[in-house]
Amino acid sequence: MWRVFRKKVDQTVDWSDQLIWERSPVQLHDFVVYNSIFFEDPAILVKKKSELLQNEKLADSTFYPLFFDSNPKTLKLLDLLIAEIKPECVVETGVANGTSTRTILSAFKNYNLKNSQLFSFDVDVRVATKEFLDNSQFSFVLVGDRNFQQGIEQIEQIDIFYHDSDHSYENQMLEYTLAWERIRTGGALVSDDVNWSNAFLDFCKKVGKAPYILADTEKFCGVLYK
Repeated sequence: MWRVFRKKVDQTVDWSDQLIWERSPVQLHDFVVYNSIFFEDPAILVKKKSELLQNEKLADSTFYPLFFDSNPKTLKLLDLLIAEIKPECVVETGVANGTSTRTILSAFKNYNLKNSQLFSFDVDVRVATKEFLDNSQFSFVLVGDRNFQQGIEQIEQIDIFYHDSDHSYENQMLEYTLAWERIRTGGALVSDDVNWSNAFLDFCKKVGKAPYILADTEKFCGVLYK
């Protein structure tokens, strides 16, 4: 990872190289995410290193940094889409702290969608908390590296698909492609953080659809209607 990053900085980038086009937007992001410790409180960040190292509870609390969460605009979008489409099947990839999961399940209840079901895919079983498992409209699908396909193939038709898992080009393109095959006409593909790789734009060109982008100063969420 570091060698690739250094090469991009030190040499002229040939954008005709497909591998560079696919990976470059996420290189710096991945370097920061996987080589850093995160804090939400600036007061904690400025404490002495010795105090930080002795604080074991702090290390545990950074397992899912808050920036992993879907932002309020995206959550509102999911709520409104559920109210409009009245889905029987919603699929989300990437649960983390459960903000989108909680929003979707709450929308089922608020709009009296008793026959709706949420299928939540994640690589960590710990995200399937008792809060969610106690809800009969929640189904958890544990996936390992690159076997998302095995889980999604068990679902025949999707009304709303929400991507918020690994934002690498390869994974985004894989999820978009497999989900799109199963999304019904009139359904929607929603992807958080579409600016983290070029996959969303490439996929839109592939299927010949113009995307809609919900944006603010930090997040870009893409929507494709089928």
